[in-house]
Amino acid sequence: MALDSTKWQVQTGKAIRYIGGDHGTATTNYVTVLELHRWLQDLADEASVQNDDYLDITTVNPSDKKFDTIITLTNSYTLDDAYTTPASEFIYGGSILQGSGATETIYDGIRVVAPRGVYVNVIQDNAVLTNNFWNSVPSSSKTNSTATASGINSSGQKVLNVTDGTLFEAGDTIMIGTVVDEEYVVDSVSTNALTLTENLITAASSSEIIYFSTRGINPDAANGVAMQFMVKVKDTGTVTDNGALLFTTREWFRSYSEFRIPSTGRGVNVVPLTYVSDLNNTTAIASLTSAPFSGISNVTYGWNEIDVNQDTTLEEYYSEWDRGSATINQFYERMKYITRRGETTTQYGIAGQLLRGITHQVAVSAQGVTDWSTNGYEAVSWGSGATAGTGQMLAVDDLNAATTLWIQLLTGVAPASGAITGAGGASATIGTVTERTTSTPFCGASTGSSLVGAYGFSLEYADLAVNDKIQALDGITRQPPNNVTFTVAGVKHDWRVLVGPEDGSAGLLYTQLSNTNLLSTGTEATVEVDEPIPANTPSSGNLRIQRNNGSYTLHTYSSVNTSTQVFTFTTPQDFSTGGATFNAAIGANIFISYIDATVVGPTVLATNLVSGILYEIKTVGTTDFTLLGASANTIGVQFTANGTGTGTGDVYQVNTTTTYNTIQTATQTLFIEARYGGTGPGYTDSIKPAKTTGTLNSTGGSATISAVSDA
Repeated sequence: MALDSTKWQVQTGKAIRYIGGDHGTATTNYVTVLELHRWLQDLADEASVQNDDYLDITTVNPSDKKFDTIITLTNSYTLDDAYTTPASEFIYGGSILQGSGATETIYDGIRVVAPRGVYVNVIQDNAVLTNNFWNSVPSSSKTNSTATASGINSSGQKVLNVTDGTLFEAGDTIMIGTVVDEEYVVDSVSTNALTLTENLITAASSSEIIYFSTRGINPDAANGVAMQFMVKVKDTGTVTDNGALLFTTREWFRSYSEFRIPSTGRGVNVVPLTYVSDLNNTTAIASLTSAPFSGISNVTYGWNEIDVNQDTTLEEYYSEWDRGSATINQFYERMKYITRRGETTTQYGIAGQLLRGITHQVAVSAQGVTDWSTNGYEAVSWGSGATAGTGQMLAVDDLNAATTLWIQLLTGVAPASGAITGAGGASATIGTVTERTTSTPFCGASTGSSLVGAYGFSLEYADLAVNDKIQALDGITRQPPNNVTFTVAGVKHDWRVLVGPEDGSAGLLYTQLSNTNLLSTGTEATVEVDEPIPANTPSSGNLRIQRNNGSYTLHTYSSVNTSTQVFTFTTPQDFSTGGATFNAAIGANIFISYIDATVVGPTVLATNLVSGILYEIKTVGTTDFTLLGASANTIGVQFTANGTGTGTGDVYQVNTTTTYNTIQTATQTLFIEARYGGTGPGYTDSIKPAKTTGTLNSTGGSATISAVSDA
């Protein structure tokens, strides 16, 4: 856009004033730094003052061009930023320098390379610049259609009724009225209704204009430029935060991104950002304050140890999040929510919209007498002048004898030497400093079903799954083992269930393992086997060991060492009483019994009984179970409930399941058997031994017992 001389003035006091229309109006006039210089020079060669511009051949020279993108205003000429429409907001394409020494002020050019419609946050001196004029929507983006009301289709609140549907087509990105931070993609168009891909966050009123999402001033679509503008980096002789600027995108439904300029250069500073739909962020933002999202919390702030890959060696992280009942992708969305644009609730003492995660690892030594904060985080500072900086400590390996701090850089330059000091008085000498790569959002990336974690970020072990990739503070990425559950259904309370290895013919594999050493004392603590420990062996569980008399006795173990092929019994075991016939010989058969127990149904209070469900009385208390369908008010009586009871009694739910958990590393066929001799005197509930097989795979497994009565 060429400079319109009716919208610019040179004041008598040498102030260059913009008097055109404001951002988003049809009378706006944006100019490049070069166009401004050419206009000033055109005025300066006039014979006399023209119109309202106090500049001609008799006045001092107003500007000097070093390059087309670097213009210096000379001889006390300045941009008038105190006027209603600050002049600097309407200039782009390079730098403007004015004044000198204590009056020098510098505006540097910014060019954002990103898709049109991007919403850019500029962070300077650890604060988001609130006058974000660069995000203005050009008046040319207004449509001739208004939103009349929002409707609801079968997929939720996704229909927008409009006055003229012919202006739109599928794939358009639109904004509604004054709520220009909410974007929607048109999925389909009918006569006067738009079906959107996202639920409406704010309902549209009858007076709101619809805009095409072309947010950003001075775009250059052909070259992928979303917006161009200037930012003041030096004010009356003082450089703001070493000239550093951080640019972020943190919009709901969209990818997060950031780009940091440690110190802007004169001319045009190119800022590449991403701004695309996030396919793993599709939940309406209003849902993020309720369950399951609201149940997510950070169990441990700061340095903590977690054995993510379960190799018995703990790794270090700076977080330990509990995702509660949320899925891993819902957790990812919550992390985006608490760090979205405008979020001021703090994490680690940092406003959410400013949290980036660890940017630097700082080796330290010679800590003073004061400890680092027990909060797990603390404000820190270092250096002076050109070496000064501030940050937030996110983790420290030892509160009173630290060797490493992990920080987020907030202002200034990264620490390099000298002392680093905490807000609470702790201090240490700076050693080697390692810059760490941040992730956007700060937790890492979601695949939809797993998390690719950011540096040092973790959830508690119980909330991780096999496909999660978690990077510890040592920089190594680890994956949890595949924890799975095998479920046996079709069983009842008091039945005995055995789950063991299958022999290839739908029978029990008694010879799964062989005993290495004679077991003959009354205090055997371990058993060693000849074979490698089988895949999928639980870390604690049951063994059946063959005695010399042919019986297979049950023994629980508390740990297993795959290297030495040794199981450690929960308590010392007796292989002596009864003589040699009760020893376990070298070579005796051993097998793992994954489930080897009498089934115990869940306990249900009398006040929670459900009509039609079979129960067995556990505790009578003050309840009269005969009123609920029982033949007698006696422990052990089974009955089908006819309603909800009263009193303090409780029951077992008879029909139930039984399970075991393990780390799955290979597909395995299992043998399952259930037995129940029944209860006298009639034994009407007895069953014939019921056998089946099931498969344990990467997602767990299940089998259902089909029992036949033996009454």
